[in-house]
Amino acid sequence: MPILKNMEIPKPQNWQDFERLVESYLRMKWPNCMIALFGSGGQTQHGVDVYLRDKNASFVGVQCKKVERLTYAQIQKEIDKAKDFTPTLTNYIIATSMKKDARLQEKVNILNSQHFEKGLFSIDILFWEDIIALIVSDEKVFAQHYPQLSPDKGRANNCTTVHAANIKDSVIGNNITINTSKNQNIKKTPIQDTIGSNTYMKNYVKHLIDRYHEFKKATENMDRSPMNYALLYNAIKREIGFKWDETPNERFEDLCEFLQRKIDNTILGKKQKSQGIKNYSTYDEFQVKTRGAVRKQT
Repeated sequence: MPILKNMEIPKPQNWQDFERLVESYLRMKWPNCMIALFGSGGQTQHGVDVYLRDKNASFVGVQCKKVERLTYAQIQKEIDKAKDFTPTLTNYIIATSMKKDARLQEKVNILNSQHFEKGLFSIDILFWEDIIALIVSDEKVFAQHYPQLSPDKGRANNCTTVHAANIKDSVIGNNITINTSKNQNIKKTPIQDTIGSNTYMKNYVKHLIDRYHEFKKATENMDRSPMNYALLYNAIKREIGFKWDETPNERFEDLCEFLQRKIDNTILGKKQKSQGIKNYSTYDEFQVKTRGAVRKQT
């Protein structure tokens, strides 16, 4: 049976998933650095999607490119943008889903030498093979991004064999044994440094979501028709760019402000606000209440 390091893993379907994959790669490669996504849609990012800060306060900028083909001109354009990043970068990395390209690598190496002579930041390029090779080396990290492909050691029976080949962007072993069950309950591991992995953040966002549905149902669903809960979740993805529990921690305040506005704009929310009645707890108030409840239980 083929093992993960001998397989070409399918590439992410969207840029958000690729960006999260690159972030995981960086956390594995530089475990002692502070790593964070930089900016959000519509903001000037100076060619940087993710940045690292080491113990010496040096900054490394990373540009994520989910593309099938990347040109040298595109790389130069991103590098020119990165020159305006503050504080000044010491290293700049282009991370791409493109397969290894020797000629492109050679051009980047030459440009890197030119930067060294001018006292500018160094430049590196990470191809898909570089990124995924490190990801598959850690079973837990791999499972966060590919739960459907992660090994399931708890089930030795109920196996099925899949025969596949010539799938675009993927090379799958001739015979892959997948553990299956008639009633599978797959628990998805929260992605590191997202709201879903932070108990207090997760519970507060759930508090706001529940409060919105409660207010909406109280005044705008008088005909007792079924609530369409998916509307709010779809609105979150449009506004924030992520599922609510996969939202990066640094976007927590943005998500909370969005949900608070939604609550305040309901009929009941407007009515209570005009009467000086609070529509929801603040995050700090919620933490105090939650911790108080835990202390009483113990």
